[in-house]
Amino acid sequence: MSGILGWKADGELNYIGKDAPRRLHLISLGPDLKAVASPVLRQVLIARRQLSILTKQANGGYAYVSTPDEKEVANTELTIPAEGLDLTLPTGETGDFRLEFRNPAGQLMAACGFTVTGKGDGGRSLQQNAELTLKTARQDWQSGENLEVSLRAPFTGAGLITIERERVLGWKWFKSADKESIQNIPVPEGLEGTAYVQAAFVRAVDSPEIFMSPLSYAVQPFRANYTRRLLPLTLETPERIRPGETLRAILRSPVPARAVVYAVDEGIHQITNYQLPNPRDFFLRPRALEVDTTQILDMLIPEYTLLGRSRAFGGDGGPELNMNLNPFQRKREAPVVYWSGLVSTGPDGIAVEYPVPDYFAGQLTFMAVAAGGEGYGAAQAKTIVRGPFVLTPNVPVFAAPGDTFTLSLTVANNVENAGAEAARVSTRLTGTPNITVTRSPDPADIAPGREDTVRFEIMVGEPLGNASLTFHADAAGQSAERTVTLSVRPASPRMTTVQSGYYRQPDHVVKPQRTMYPEFAAREASVSALPMNLARGLAQWLGEFPHDCTEQIISRAMPRLLLHTDASFGFDRAAATADLAQVFARLRGRQAANGRFGPWSDATEGGLDFLTVYAADFLLSAKEAGFAVPEDLLRPTVKSLREMAAMNPQGTLEQTTQARAIYLLTRSGEVTTNYLLNLRDTLEKADPAWRTGPCALWMAGTHALLRQDKEAEAIVKDWRAAKKPALRPWNFWQEQPLALDALDLALLSRHFPAIAGKLNYNDLQPVLTGLQKAEFNTYSAACCIQALKAWSSLQQKSGVQTSLTELAANAAPRLLAPPGAGLLTGAFTEGASGLQFGLLRPEGAPDLGAYYQVVESGFDRGLPAAPVRNGLEIARRCTALDSQGRKDDPPVGTSVKMEILLRNLTGAELENLAIVDLLPGGWEVEAGSLRPGPNGAPGADSVDMREDRNIFYCGLAARGTRVFTYQIRPVCAGVVTVPPVFANSLYRPAVQARSMADKIKSVPQ
Repeated sequence: MSGILGWKADGELNYIGKDAPRRLHLISLGPDLKAVASPVLRQVLIARRQLSILTKQANGGYAYVSTPDEKEVANTELTIPAEGLDLTLPTGETGDFRLEFRNPAGQLMAACGFTVTGKGDGGRSLQQNAELTLKTARQDWQSGENLEVSLRAPFTGAGLITIERERVLGWKWFKSADKESIQNIPVPEGLEGTAYVQAAFVRAVDSPEIFMSPLSYAVQPFRANYTRRLLPLTLETPERIRPGETLRAILRSPVPARAVVYAVDEGIHQITNYQLPNPRDFFLRPRALEVDTTQILDMLIPEYTLLGRSRAFGGDGGPELNMNLNPFQRKREAPVVYWSGLVSTGPDGIAVEYPVPDYFAGQLTFMAVAAGGEGYGAAQAKTIVRGPFVLTPNVPVFAAPGDTFTLSLTVANNVENAGAEAARVSTRLTGTPNITVTRSPDPADIAPGREDTVRFEIMVGEPLGNASLTFHADAAGQSAERTVTLSVRPASPRMTTVQSGYYRQPDHVVKPQRTMYPEFAAREASVSALPMNLARGLAQWLGEFPHDCTEQIISRAMPRLLLHTDASFGFDRAAATADLAQVFARLRGRQAANGRFGPWSDATEGGLDFLTVYAADFLLSAKEAGFAVPEDLLRPTVKSLREMAAMNPQGTLEQTTQARAIYLLTRSGEVTTNYLLNLRDTLEKADPAWRTGPCALWMAGTHALLRQDKEAEAIVKDWRAAKKPALRPWNFWQEQPLALDALDLALLSRHFPAIAGKLNYNDLQPVLTGLQKAEFNTYSAACCIQALKAWSSLQQKSGVQTSLTELAANAAPRLLAPPGAGLLTGAFTEGASGLQFGLLRPEGAPDLGAYYQVVESGFDRGLPAAPVRNGLEIARRCTALDSQGRKDDPPVGTSVKMEILLRNLTGAELENLAIVDLLPGGWEVEAGSLRPGPNGAPGADSVDMREDRNIFYCGLAARGTRVFTYQIRPVCAGVVTVPPVFANSLYRPAVQARSMADKIKSVPQ
């Protein structure tokens, strides 16, 4: 930077009234600290708020978790003259803001945070806030004053404000029709010192924010009558005095008082950072809030009509995307139910009203129970709900763009006393933009009291998501309508692809690989002189991994644990704490009584169990990072480590597992010298060259923890001198070379920083090459994040700058990130033909390159042009049978045998295979044909069944085959896409297969 910026506010910034004037005086200083005119700066206004992210809880339910979010509101140019500039802050909107000033290179020169309070709806243009925010106008208040608080709530409603300390000292009810409001409560008489103002806010019945707890609350301390205890003193000393002279200090007090006067060398004050004590703060020091609040308001159930009007849930990174669920949810019809609540009745009676939904026809039974006087009673009445027509449509539950259907609508004519014209019934169909009606029926002759079926033809298109179809019927001036919905989802699952690499040229271009639907699509590129930015894509890939064994739960949580201190990754401590608490709860359900962890449940195996060691590593790392790891989870885990450390390992895998268990046991604070010596004896007998193998750095790290540095360094020296073979075959996921190399780098960086800090790009090649080739699985991705985090923390700033530009075939290049140091990121558009990564080395800088990454997440457009057979082959076969034998075009309701054929093309056994089988639109699995859970189908280890897909988990012997068979049937006639079947190894990314898409036709009965 060629200079610095400074600012000074003309008032408080943490509580500014809406539309109140507040100014900053800005100055620009040059390298000589003299005022100069600044270059053209960018003035960026950023809105800061908490957002609610829908998250699956440990009990299986869903709740919103608070996550911070920042959004750029304005970006303008600004020049500061040499004499300075008075800048008026924007206070027209309420909320928390940060004003940033950046130089032409994009570097942050100065920033100023401020809060605007007042009445309004601060979240109307953004996502909903996740928590109640309470701020007092000032810190000190006097008895009799109205204490003013600014409330920013996640919804509208009513609440209670109280002043509390050892008891409730004052209270006031209030109601707010806005999410932001100013409230007042009188400060009680006789209150001194610290007290607390608490606000409890309950969601209004008509508030649409129904997916969060109906109760929000906040507490803020304040000081009452603080000035009453002020004794103003005046201490006078001469301005100057000579050495040897007598210094005369005068202390004055307005009332008789006892005091002590003392003097200390200012140099000592500067060394010790000594501050003048404040006896008033000592005697009026903060007191704890001693009031316990009990409530049941968070059990309130939202108004069901609001749930029906809400948009279907699903979002980028939400549970529907992460766990093989269909995020394009259709809206469902609410059940026909009514509850009046407690009402009063008597001789004159009481009337209650219930609007019957337009889609209901039939009998409605009303019941009542009552208690009065000394008796109780019950009554019942029945009501027939019947309109001029009863419309019964047959519509698929889900479909893909391009599917065509013949929809049937059964019309029952209930028109009465209308003559012959009542028999001529006209029908029509309207839909949302993603539904095209290609054929409508002519008016039908349906006599009153009779019913008939008419048919419409439609084509499903875009956009993806909910589609509504409204059927209308008219005759003799009377009409009826019925609305149904379906989910429009792609014929492929969501995928995340990551391109990573390293370049040294001034410019390097990478082409995006995918064409995706805009819904749930995410495209991001990043670049940095350090490889730490590669962890960004790995974290995103892990976050969207759709399977859920214990290892994957732990690996998916590793980015939150390791990267929560890196603001550039979008994580923070609060969000990490909430996420890890959920992970701990899930791990508790996978832990057996002996402290070990099972892959899918608490069913565990004996011996040296690597999964338990991996879980222990995660839990100990979380504890070391300051997170609250439940003691009942950690204690038995450490006990199981102790048991494994004393076992007799057989083979390299068990020896490495035991070495890691001893290392972790040492990190937990135990002295493990005997365990270490026993393992060393075992290794010397089994393989004298163990110092060059996978156990070496675990042993060295343990020696380093035990302060046995000489032995630790000797092992590292032998390990570094050894040459690793070019090909290292592996069978189990914990033996993948990429994971082993990443853990070696992490251990070196953690325990031997003098060595790790001198490693260069060539030394990192084993890890970087694996990332560039996308050879990572969930476990090795988590290991790579550990390695990149540990090694990057040792590196010094090199002065290398990078930039990021989006290229387009028919448009000018678009700068995503100007040249700068550190991590640069940018979201690119669907029309990008390439991403240009720039590199600028200042004179004298080392000859270093930069690391780039391109991440694309979403649903692919189109269907595959060729099958994929990489170590696996997969195919789907349909056989339709009826009473006459095989039929190519089965009628609606006909049972069809579906077979998924899987073949292992390798000469090795394959474990942990996942097969994702998307169902064709308008078809459903016959009841009893498949069962969810373990052994849900012959040959499957486990089966997950969703509304629109089945997921099979299994293993295959070398050259083995497997066939999964179940029954499906069409519920709606049409010509639809049969999506490809996907199969992949969860731990060998190169092993994957995909079948071709197909078309299947069904006809009306």
